[in-house]
Amino acid sequence: MPTASWFLLCIILGSATGAADSALAMCAGAGGCAIVGGIVMRRAGSGSTVVALLLAAAAGGRARAEQWHSGHCRGVIVRSTTLTFVTDFDLGIGDAGPAQIVSATDRCSISGMVRAKSALVGGIWYHTTARAQPGERSVTLTAVDARSLATTATRARLRAAGVRRVDSVFLADAPMARALLLADMHLIEPAIRRRWSRSGLVHLLSVSGVHVAIIAAALLMLGRVLRLSHRAAVLLAV
Repeated sequence: MPTASWFLLCIILGSATGAADSALAMCAGAGGCAIVGGIVMRRAGSGSTVVALLLAAAAGGRARAEQWHSGHCRGVIVRSTTLTFVTDFDLGIGDAGPAQIVSATDRCSISGMVRAKSALVGGIWYHTTARAQPGERSVTLTAVDARSLATTATRARLRAAGVRRVDSVFLADAPMARALLLADMHLIEPAIRRRWSRSGLVHLLSVSGVHVAIIAAALLMLGRVLRLSHRAAVLLAV
């Protein structure tokens, strides 16, 4: 394995160590970093080992800082009485979906869930005085008095437009297409989701970076089987 790959592994292990919730997981991650550092030492020398461990430490520090910031903002938003939010797609009355929730006082921002008490347009910022409720991993906001601010969020607006397009093209099959293409599973019936879960394939219902990496790896392997040069195989994967 090239030295650059060992560097990447150090970064991954460092990030996992910094994001770990338990002391055992942190010790395991630190032990993994030490083992990889020893391998790099034998392959590339002490200078590369120092670089690898510094990369692991930086990745771990960044992950820990992000975790602390997320927890801090979550507490701020739960205590806040004035919030703004933008949903990733249109929500009808009674629907719930992912949203970006921001505290109006200090601009703390986290991803959470919004339950609509009135029709909400995806991509448009709303103001509410409702209180967010803490959940196991994030917060849930029941938007009982949502008022449109007539400003938009580019990413959410584009995603909402994509959802509308999927709905218009796939019609009755739109819930499954939403999940596979846009990682929106909230319209899939619980019974169908349970079937996918029992079959061990529920992770296929949402697009993710891991799926993209698997496809890229398959294309790289295909390029090598076709005896393409490394550069041509990489271009094929891209």
